[in-house]
Amino acid sequence: MTELAKSFRAGYSLAMHRFLILFIAILLVAGGCSPAPTAIQPPNESTPLASTLDAEALLARGRTISAQAFGLLSSNLLMAIQQSGVSNALPFCSALAMPLTSLVANTNDVSLRRVSHRPRNPANRASPAELEWIESYRATLAAGGKPQATLVTNDTITFYAPIVITNQLCLQCHGKPGEDIAPADLEVIRNLYPADEATGFGLGDVRGLWRIDFQ
Repeated sequence: MTELAKSFRAGYSLAMHRFLILFIAILLVAGGCSPAPTAIQPPNESTPLASTLDAEALLARGRTISAQAFGLLSSNLLMAIQQSGVSNALPFCSALAMPLTSLVANTNDVSLRRVSHRPRNPANRASPAELEWIESYRATLAAGGKPQATLVTNDTITFYAPIVITNQLCLQCHGKPGEDIAPADLEVIRNLYPADEATGFGLGDVRGLWRIDFQ
């Protein structure tokens, strides 16, 4: 077994244990690419929520779940960076980002996605409906506002929260090649993700969104 494979296996095992103490991970990475404040969108008449209090509770739950996912991913990413630098963190993301996201979803009995208009992994490409929310968040930022997480009801109840880049560390993988991203790291990105679109971002940019569909 290669050292990289051992690192992946060890990271996954540690992640399972860290999930029980996510508040520590969240404290370690506070101020990163985190969800924004929240607001309620009026429920669809065909599937109304029982009350505004129900909506507030679901918004709070959505914030908690997205924070758990962010904390779990970020704490493991930081561990990989601390061990061997960004070039080690990139293979970690490729191998474990989606399994760790699924772990959070399964634990909370929800459907959880982290999507983008410019994805690194094609599996994380935003759908047309998700793209509309991302463009709305980008327009809000461009107008000087703060994009807010939103609760939408149709056939299901869905929580959307923007992912905004607020930490310089994020730019080492998602910033401008040759300026924020080292040439060696860019080569790793291109080898792992030949169709990568997730570079060229800056601080304050919308990177994508969290989507949570409640069961």
